[in-house]
Amino acid sequence: MGQAGIAFWGTLTEGDKALHSANIANFIDAVKNEIRKEPGIKIELPDDYKGDPVQISPWLRRMELYFLHKKLREDVEMMTLALQKIKKGKGNRAQEWADMHIKSVLQYQVELRDWKMANGDQEPTMAQKATFTHQPPFASWVDMSNELLRFFQTTETQSKAIEKLNSIRQGTRDFEDYWMEFKVAATASQFDNAAIVNAFKETVNPGLGRKLVETARLTISDPIQIWADRATEFERAKRDADRQYGRTSDRGKQDKPKPTSSTPTSHGTAGPSKPTPTPRDENAMDIDRKEGRCYKCHEKGHRFFECPNAQEKKKVFTNRQLEKLPEIDTEKMTDAELGSYYRKQMEDFLKRGK
Repeated sequence: MGQAGIAFWGTLTEGDKALHSANIANFIDAVKNEIRKEPGIKIELPDDYKGDPVQISPWLRRMELYFLHKKLREDVEMMTLALQKIKKGKGNRAQEWADMHIKSVLQYQVELRDWKMANGDQEPTMAQKATFTHQPPFASWVDMSNELLRFFQTTETQSKAIEKLNSIRQGTRDFEDYWMEFKVAATASQFDNAAIVNAFKETVNPGLGRKLVETARLTISDPIQIWADRATEFERAKRDADRQYGRTSDRGKQDKPKPTSSTPTSHGTAGPSKPTPTPRDENAMDIDRKEGRCYKCHEKGHRFFECPNAQEKKKVFTNRQLEKLPEIDTEKMTDAELGSYYRKQMEDFLKRGK
């Protein structure tokens, strides 16, 4: 304290000195308490609202979040702070609306201050406040919010919100991104919960929507916020699983062996690959025989060695020549083996020209 300060202190009465000392002590305690406060989430006061009809609903939600963070409970305090954040607008419309109500709040605050000074700084009861000449412009913060929505949300705004609500699609983007856009349109549409849930089910990613219905067992009567919370949980769990195990569509690819341009030899060296022949249907001849069809033309009524559709030269292979063939036990042969045997005998017969 300088000489001037010491001289001023000497002019004070003992009561003034005690009052100043108490104020200084309180200030020091307040600073200490502020320093001791644990760091937490810092929520800034929302930007000014400038009359955009689309932004009124999101702006009100941000204000409410700020009030909760600051633990503001008095309706008049919340209304006063919000009115100071409403400015400008097209044709100064927002500013004029706020100024009209700020006047009422100011008159009420002055009357409240005077009443408290006259009554030993006591807080008046609700009944006593009701006797004031000047009253707040709204009965509560909720009433003020509803009036803001009514005044700034035009029919055109609601119509655009409904159109947006029906056209929006999540697609492949993250749910959080989709939900932010959906929620703004849903609030502006002024639909009831059932209508909003219906719109949500139509526009959310189909796979996620199915999971919400089948796994979470959500119905149209559940609040839309519950749908959003469950969707967020499911999508975060899926992202975690994809990071650890890979995407579902990629797992099948990882299991399949990659094709190679060479085949290892018995010595472990690679050589050029050979085209794989088309596998023969081993059951084709069995099926023909069971159905009484010719192995050659697949028609009914004759066997392959009597096929009328075969080449002219092969018609000489008749039952008479078949009698000269060595006897075989056909009961022990499969249809495929029997067919191969007869074809071989026919070829030998034709070569001999007999």
